[in-house]
Amino acid sequence: MMESQFSPALVEEHLGMLARRNIDGVVLFGFTGIDEAMLAPWRDTLVLMARDAPGFASVCYDDEGAITLLMQRLYDRGHRHISFLGVPHSDVTTGERRHLAYSPSVKSIV
Repeated sequence: MMESQFSPALVEEHLGMLARRNIDGVVLFGFTGIDEAMLAPWRDTLVLMARDAPGFASVCYDDEGAITLLMQRLYDRGHRHISFLGVPHSDVTTGERRHLAYSPSVKSIV
């Protein structure tokens, strides 16, 4: 297990280290800033989590479904002034996706 601290440079360094150790596969929690070119050598053995990229296996969260259920649950319990606190839109893995899921949910329950 390695921690990249959201640094694309560290991801690249870690992938190089894993290649030198002849690692068979990698599960990578994706985030904004990772260049798909640096992942290319791992195309057949890498699975991206929380981000999709053409040509790579990936597992993504159902942000829209989760937020829709959450908003409905809060509304059903009488909450009417519900705010969203998230990360910047520049982080497409969580910021943009979750905010885009939140906005229609608010409109559908009010």
